Amino acid sequence: MIFEVHTRMTPAQAIGLCNGIAPFRPMFVEDPIRSENPGSFALLRQHTHVPIGTGEQLTHKWAFRELIERELVDYLRVDICHAGGITEGRKIAAMGEAHYQELALHYTASWVSAAAMMHLNTGVPNCAVQEFNPPPDWLGEVILNPPKVEDGYLIPGDEPGLGIDLDEKAAAAHPFQDHEPPHLRRADGSVNDW
Repeated sequence: MIFEVHTRMTPAQAIGLCNGIAPFRPMFVEDPIRSENPGSFALLRQHTHVPIGTGEQLTHKWAFRELIERELVDYLRVDICHAGGITEGRKIAAMGEAHYQELALHYTASWVSAAAMMHLNTGVPNCAVQEFNPPPDWLGEVILNPPKVEDGYLIPGDEPGLGIDLDEKAAAAHPFQDHEPPHLRRADGSVNDW
């Protein structure tokens, strides 16, 4: 079980949550607090033994460095679309491997990014899990030869490159539709991250 919090808590709230769910032995708690503040992760690490994963908001290896070197997290939630692509993802994975940290890559709702993440996952020794939600059915008309999903696993194809092709005419039939995510607020009225 992975428990998603999406940076919505303070360190004190995250400590309470982690210790409260510890008997259920989650694989990890995802993004309990903002990933940009390693000092808060140090506080969290001191007060709970529940594994922690974070990093989907971080944009390069230097942003991961302190979390990795101080061993403040167990799972590196790299989003290769944010963090500089496959090459930068490999560098982050190598940094984490030296500290027994594993990848739990963030999924950005695209077959293209999923294919790129599969290449990263299959090319590093410390891949633990890949976040993934099956895309809408119509996307099968747009993405030719997408990765296969079998028994909860993404199976890469053997085509060259990322292994996928795009049907541009089919894509034109499904233009981008903007949507506004929920606006979350804390009890005091301050804005909270979605």
